[in-house]
This record gives sequence, C-alpha cells and structure tokens, in this order.
Amino acid sequence: MFVTKQQQAKSQSAATIGSWAALLTAVLNLWYFLAFVPYSPILSTPWHGMAAYAASFQPLPFLAWIVPCFLLTPVFLTMMTCLHAWTGEEKQTWSLLALVFAVVYATLLSANYYLQMTVVQHHLVNGTTEGLSLWLYGYDYPYNIPGALEAVGYGFLSVSYLCAAQVFGRGKLQQ
Repeated sequence: MFVTKQQQAKSQSAATIGSWAALLTAVLNLWYFLAFVPYSPILSTPWHGMAAYAASFQPLPFLAWIVPCFLLTPVFLTMMTCLHAWTGEEKQTWSLLALVFAVVYATLLSANYYLQMTVVQHHLVNGTTEGLSLWLYGYDYPYNIPGALEAVGYGFLSVSYLCAAQVFGRGKLQQ
C-alpha cells in the first residue's frame, strides 16, 4: 500500500501525542490510587447525617483524588483520538468505536468530577448543605448521584478499552 509523506507525518504525530497521553494516563491513575486509598474508608462507614459529614469534611484529601479523575477524562480522550488517527484503515471501525465510547465516558465523568470539585466542595466548606446528600460520595455509595454516574461512565470506559484492544495485532510491540 502506498503511504504519502503527509500520512506518515500524521501517523507519527498521532503516535507521539498518543504515547505521551498514555504515559500521562498511567501517571494520573497512579496519582488517583495513592490519593484515594486513605480516603476510601468513607465509602463503607455508616452515614451519620449531613451535619456530621459536613463537620468532618476535609477539602484537600477530597480534591487530591478528584482532580486526577477530572484530568484523566481529556487525557484519555486524547489517547483514544490518537489511536484512531494512528490506526490503519482495516481496523478503524474498532478505533472509532473506542473513541465514541471514550467521548461518552469523558462527558459523563468530567461533568461529575467538576461538580464535585466546585459545587459540592463549596457547599460543604461553607455549610450550605440543604439538599446536597445525594451528591455526596459518603452517602450510601454507590446509590448516590456521583456513584451512579461513575458506574455508567466507567462502564463506557471499559467498553472503549475493549474496542481499542481490537486495534492491536499479535506482535510483541502491539501487545
């Protein structure tokens, strides 16, 4: 098959940007993991009411794991976009499906994490908590709004990864 210099340049820049996006995806996942482990007991502790939750709320540990989750959405979308641009024509259906599912994931979870970083955190810090309980991770997780959005969003992320896996061949480099 004949490949033009323009196609080679496009493929090379997609590979370069995609590699950096993949590396940043790994770094953001590590950051999230290290920040979330100390925060995670809140998901299994009994709910003692909004006043107790707001009184014990600490913004820094909360933001420490929400920020990498928020930043991961555009980085993952960039990675999948580069994968699609890099993929040969015969497997672009798979890479396009991966990109479509990545868009749904990024849309749902970037909105979710932005609301957590701004609206929820602001109201907890300022004590204006009326009607906020379903927006909290500590309230009967995963049966709250962010938990439901995460379940759907990470489901789409998983499907995106499954579609992207179909792009790669069986060689050592692809694996």
